[in-house]
Amino acid sequence: MKKPLHVLIVEDSELDASLMSRQLKTGKYDLLTKRVETEAAYREALDSQPWDVILCDYRLSDFDGMAALHLYNERGLDIPFIMVSATMTEDLIVEAMRSGARDYVMKAHLNRLLPAIERELREAEVRRENVRTSQALRESESRYRSLFENMIEGYVYCRLIYEQNVPKDFVFIDVNARFEELTGLKNVAGKNVSDIIPGIQTTNPDLFATYGRVALTGKSEQLETYLAQLGTWYSISVYSPKQEHFVAVFENITERKNAEEMLNLLKISVDRASDAAYWLNPEGQFVYVNDSACRSLGYEKHELMKLKIYDVDVLSTPAGWDSLWKQFSENRTVQLESKHRRSDGSVFSVEIISTFVKYGEKQYICGFARDISERKKAEEALRESEGKYRLLAESSPEMIYLIGRDGRVTYVNGAAASQFRAHPRDLVGKRLSDLFPPDNASRNLETISKAIESKKPIFREVLQKFPTGEIWLDARLTPLLDDNGDVIGVLGLSSDITERKNAEKALRESEMKFRLLFDNMDEGFALNEVILDERGRAVDFRFLDVNRAYERHTGMKSGDLVGKTIREAMPLVDQSQIENYGKVALTGEPMAFEYFSKTFGRYLRVRSFSPQRGRFAAVFEDITERKQAEVALRESEQRFSKVFYASPVPASITRESDGRYVDVNESFLKRMGYDREEVIGRSALDIGFWAEPSD
Repeated sequence: MKKPLHVLIVEDSELDASLMSRQLKTGKYDLLTKRVETEAAYREALDSQPWDVILCDYRLSDFDGMAALHLYNERGLDIPFIMVSATMTEDLIVEAMRSGARDYVMKAHLNRLLPAIERELREAEVRRENVRTSQALRESESRYRSLFENMIEGYVYCRLIYEQNVPKDFVFIDVNARFEELTGLKNVAGKNVSDIIPGIQTTNPDLFATYGRVALTGKSEQLETYLAQLGTWYSISVYSPKQEHFVAVFENITERKNAEEMLNLLKISVDRASDAAYWLNPEGQFVYVNDSACRSLGYEKHELMKLKIYDVDVLSTPAGWDSLWKQFSENRTVQLESKHRRSDGSVFSVEIISTFVKYGEKQYICGFARDISERKKAEEALRESEGKYRLLAESSPEMIYLIGRDGRVTYVNGAAASQFRAHPRDLVGKRLSDLFPPDNASRNLETISKAIESKKPIFREVLQKFPTGEIWLDARLTPLLDDNGDVIGVLGLSSDITERKNAEKALRESEMKFRLLFDNMDEGFALNEVILDERGRAVDFRFLDVNRAYERHTGMKSGDLVGKTIREAMPLVDQSQIENYGKVALTGEPMAFEYFSKTFGRYLRVRSFSPQRGRFAAVFEDITERKQAEVALRESEQRFSKVFYASPVPASITRESDGRYVDVNESFLKRMGYDREEVIGRSALDIGFWAEPSD
């Protein structure tokens, strides 16, 4: 099914209008045309219905193309307006295009008409879609700006600054009003955090590490951190809207952290108290017990919480509990001695201090019991602790090992032993030289010696050979000190980072490939950063990088450009060129154009796009030879046209395919006695120039 196409033809020649319609019928359209030749008819046609295309002759009997174009502009129409004329000069064409005409087609080349219309229809649709998109974007931005400014959390949008792929700083791009209230920092947009909060890289490396991961991976994270410079705790949610950028939404949790800290300190102090501690309700039920209570009585916490005080206190009975509770409530604080029964039935003496506490409508007894078997409890706790840590070490996926001062293995967990295809007990007592090739063993012993001599941890990444294969390790060696501060050995923890190292290698190779492409492409390429004035207008831009082709085309070296502004490097630059590039960098809309560079004295074809907001890339090629050829062709056509029309000899140009006249000179019309409109588009046979058709 053909697409409908409504075309308004402003033309005083029915023949020319017919020729235009004939060209359009060759396309894939269901064509509807209307021809007008007066201003009144043109106005009526514009008001009567919507049109897809306007085709307009420049010269009309009672009207002209520029007047028609003016009326078109008054109505704010965004449809193709194409000049179709046989008499327009280059200056008139330029004037029409500047006044709003989308294209022009000479009547002698109507075969260009349909492609020109199709191109302009596509571009008109793109413009309308851009308008719709821009409106939707403005509405969306308005909604989000309202949310942005009224949210109760602080909001900050930043761009990270990397050095060798490590985040070293970040720039504030935007913050909301709540940001200033929560931090006390003002006017931070456009500034580096290192200038606003000096020393933050050192005091909060976790913050930079998190921001760096999020900005590179795009995976959101949350963290709580303390900014010593602001004296404030923050809860931060981080996400990345685009590469190397992050958004942090945060709230001040200082009061909560202080309360938590005090509560934790209190809980830790009670949980870790050497004395058993517990809380009882009026029924004698345990509602809280600390670790010492559990250890002293031999119960797990959940087991002890199911019991009542007379299940563990030998001197208490269910029948006597009510009178004992009354004694506590009357005396408030009671100190006594009693005996407690462990879960295994054994009994030990305890000293108890109990206090009656009323909290709201509830009543409790808070008690502390001191075990006289403190040494045994400590030994038991130590054994339990050792068991936990041994289980932790054996279950760890990291390689954990202990090396004595003599270089012998004193402990190795399963993960480390598996690299040697051995059981841990088979490795204990072996020297490193028994386990590794000579070069690896020598390097490992040298590193261990440094840790022992310096008494400081050593971190390194090393390629290690094992019977299972060669892998990269992130190794941390920590000296172990005795009570006198002497080193008795080294604790090692190693993680397999082979996958990460392979990924880093692949990334380096990829970067090298793209750098080769960048340096060896034929087109000149420049990456730039726009410089704005206080009103946000582009007034200059700075070179960030240029390729070899740029140097070759311009004769300027990278070292003379990178870091400089265009006005410093090329003072003759046109302000309009800076504004065009600024529009690309700030809107993200690509642009292509041709222009004559005063600096280089060459014609250039430029394609520009924005890799990120505030920056643009310009790719250009030298089209001077093509432009010179076009000028020579136009000059040749003008010389031929002058000779053709001024010749006293009758002359005509006809199509070879059907013999129809394309153009004739004045001498021809005078000799034959016809007007131009009676000849153009017809053949000699149609007009009847020959008495006999066979002639």
